[in-house]
Amino acid sequence: ANSEDFMETQSNSQTFLTTGDRFSKDESSSTNRQNSTNFGINMQWKPDSPTTIYTRSSFSFNNSDNNSTFNSISYVKEDSVTSGNSLNQSKGNGFSINNFITIGRKLNNKGRTISLTLNHSLRKDDSKGTNYSLTQYPDETIDKIIDQRTNTNNRTNSYRVSLSYVEPLGKDYRLQLAYSINNSDSKRLRDVRRKRDNNDDEYSIIDTAYTRNTYNDNINQNIGLNFQATKEKYRYTIGFSIDPSYSKSKITLGDSIIENLKQNVVNFSPSVNFTYNPNDNTSFYISYSGSTSQPHINQLSADTVIMSAMSKRYGNPDLKPSYSNNVYLYYQKSNYETNRFLMLSGGFNYTFNN
Repeated sequence: ANSEDFMETQSNSQTFLTTGDRFSKDESSSTNRQNSTNFGINMQWKPDSPTTIYTRSSFSFNNSDNNSTFNSISYVKEDSVTSGNSLNQSKGNGFSINNFITIGRKLNNKGRTISLTLNHSLRKDDSKGTNYSLTQYPDETIDKIIDQRTNTNNRTNSYRVSLSYVEPLGKDYRLQLAYSINNSDSKRLRDVRRKRDNNDDEYSIIDTAYTRNTYNDNINQNIGLNFQATKEKYRYTIGFSIDPSYSKSKITLGDSIIENLKQNVVNFSPSVNFTYNPNDNTSFYISYSGSTSQPHINQLSADTVIMSAMSKRYGNPDLKPSYSNNVYLYYQKSNYETNRFLMLSGGFNYTFNN
């Protein structure tokens, strides 16, 4: 498969300050080309009547060519202008491998089932590129020039194991117990070189402000319990899950450790949904889910990541977990004789400490 994307944007903004309003104008454009080759294998096997085994494997190879430009002008007064422009180019290639197998077995004719699912994913991406930017300041401030060669290697290796058990409770009720554990190990090696001076042709000096090696290790677990009732005209599910997680991130520059962060958190996720079908032509559905979410370990990192001379990013170690409430409603009514159809839907979300 081949794809090419082109994007061009322009924005203007005004910031109201006591020292004078600041105006800024940004323009950017980018072209992204990507070629990929994909193929996969699927297989299903029934060694006996109550047992089903399904496997799937997929492989993907890709290469990319990306180019982007950025121009910015910012000023408080017409004679106090800060301008910047940058050009980024990169070429890369990589591959991904995904393997999936699930084993399901019916334990009786009343609906008691058990299933086991295994997932494995491996992804690797390498890229090389150039980064050039010029920032010009007002007054006698020295212009800032960034002229770099970059080499980035990304690798992610992850495993997931899921186990589900369904126990029937009479004719209309079921209880489901589920457990899963996911381990993801990733590393990002970013080597950035600059010239020794403007007369040098070789990019041989490590640019310590931009060079970073990042190693992440994440273990996420999910323990869920769901109760489901199915009646003639309605059904509902009440569920609750506990999600313990552990994450570790190490940021290095050469042999020096810049940061070494560890985090243990427990998230909670209740859920309720209800479906009502008074007749074959009418359906009503409402659901609620609540979930806690911890900040990503990169958001907690206090290490400053320099994007360009006019853009820096750093984390906040004091970020709190957020709690999100989600409500969704859906109503549908149809009349096939008159070809009349009505559908209404709506949703609401409120998040604390987003």
